[in-house]
Amino acid sequence: MEFVVHSESNLLTVQAQMNIVPQFATQILRVKKYVPTRAQVAKIFESMNTTSCAVVGSSASLLGCEHSKRICEHGAVISVNDHPSVLALCNRVDVQYLNAHACYYNSKWYNSQSTLYASPQGMAVRPCFSRAKVRLRGEWNLHRLKRYARSSWLSTGLEDVLTKQGMGTGSPTSGGKAVSFAMGLCDSVATYGIGSLGGAHLDSHDGMSAAHNASSEARWLRALHAQKKIVMRCV
Repeated sequence: MEFVVHSESNLLTVQAQMNIVPQFATQILRVKKYVPTRAQVAKIFESMNTTSCAVVGSSASLLGCEHSKRICEHGAVISVNDHPSVLALCNRVDVQYLNAHACYYNSKWYNSQSTLYASPQGMAVRPCFSRAKVRLRGEWNLHRLKRYARSSWLSTGLEDVLTKQGMGTGSPTSGGKAVSFAMGLCDSVATYGIGSLGGAHLDSHDGMSAAHNASSEARWLRALHAQKKIVMRCV
């Protein structure tokens, strides 16, 4: 429950973990009425303590990977961001782990068949493709925070802290942070289409941001795999 902002969360801790400067701290207070209760978070996540979790990315390495057939066999499926092509492999999402941009797309990333809506900010906006039981926003845009809080749960930033500690250097991806989130909750974790060093995506949108250190994150994930703390598949 330390991963989700709830009614009893220590907001000073959240502020520090999300790297929110003091002058913007009041933004958290404004959305407090929208966050779930501790009991609501516990009801969803405590059952994950005794089950296996699949953390599913969007790497093109999922194509033709035999192991991808095993995604739906897991007790919980954690999908990273919102990639419609992944749903063809397993049309079930228990937790959708989102960055600050998921479901707020630049229209050039998608072909004319996508359903997109113009927003006042000039970005293309559409509902998430995935019908998740819970959406967890792992990155915050303070200008959208109220909208985030009304449509998803907000991360406390703990998984970001843990992933950075594991990597040692660089900014983690949403996939890396979703792995830390899963390791903190699930009995066992298997990853699919994560850790492939910034390769192509299933739905062909732009590659990994230069802000991320793909090689550092991949080394950390492979170390976890070697230590049998996770199982990496479809890399």
